[in-house]
Amino acid sequence: NWSPNGIPGAGSPVTIGPAANVSVYVPNTAQPINFSSITIGGNDPAFTANLTLATTVARGGSVLIRKSAGLTLATTRQIYLDGDFTMLSGSSLTHRPFAVTVSSVNIKITGTFDIQAGATIAVSSMGFAGGTSGAGVGQGPGGGGSGAALAGGAGAGHGGLGGAAGSNTQGPVNDDSLSPAWAGSGGGGGLFASGYNVGG
Repeated sequence: NWSPNGIPGAGSPVTIGPAANVSVYVPNTAQPINFSSITIGGNDPAFTANLTLATTVARGGSVLIRKSAGLTLATTRQIYLDGDFTMLSGSSLTHRPFAVTVSSVNIKITGTFDIQAGATIAVSSMGFAGGTSGAGVGQGPGGGGSGAALAGGAGAGHGGLGGAAGSNTQGPVNDDSLSPAWAGSGGGGGLFASGYNVGG
């Protein structure tokens, strides 16, 4: 529920969680959002705030993410902002893991991108899932081969071949090593253990 009542428009400044622990999710079934500015978090870092965005932005201005607050993208669509994007110390920007939702951090702004010391853009281990225990193949276009042999599961490939594991198939080369568009693939599952984590 918005205060004042009503969905924010292109001229609306939006503040999320200035004095309470708040998590806001905008699903992919929602209309693209509009705002003149968004501030995520308040002045008191004891309160946490997060906006998870699965839709895109129709008209958006500046974004400010405060300490103990974050923005999580759950879409592959580009987020276009006609303004500045500022991350204060202790703030975060990430996307959902591919194992949950195919998503990426893809933001274009007309103003200044200001990431201050102590702010975090975290996209490691957000790729495709590793293979399951009992010789599951890693997920994604470079998924590592399963550990059907006792050597264990093979590593996932991306800009190069994945790591070898006995006779198990290495993850194939895929994507562009200089300008990657895909998240990392998962390593193959071992005969007695799942693939470690997810792709980078």
